[in-house]
Amino acid sequence: MGNYLEEHNKCGLRVGDKVKVFRLAFNYENDWNNVWIEEMDNSLNKEYIIRRDYKEKGFEILIDNHEYCNFPYFVLEKVLDFKPINEIEFNKINNLIQSFNEI
Repeated sequence: MGNYLEEHNKCGLRVGDKVKVFRLAFNYENDWNNVWIEEMDNSLNKEYIIRRDYKEKGFEILIDNHEYCNFPYFVLEKVLDFKPINEIEFNKINNLIQSFNEI
């Protein structure tokens, strides 16, 4: 896991970045401390916002408006035409999403 975490920390991705999932991953690939679940297959070639950084478990992304999944850095590509949001804006958006989920 040390090798994955080192590369994860150097990958340049952070919470609030918009990313595209460009490939699938194998369970525990490259010492990623997590597994790829079937629901993640539908995320291929789609864009998402990184919600949280769980380090060796990957970056948390909300897929399909109800499923949070952790993706390894090596399947994510930063979308460059997107301006990252600051933490305050991110928290406002996240709270709004949570409010809709509770309805």
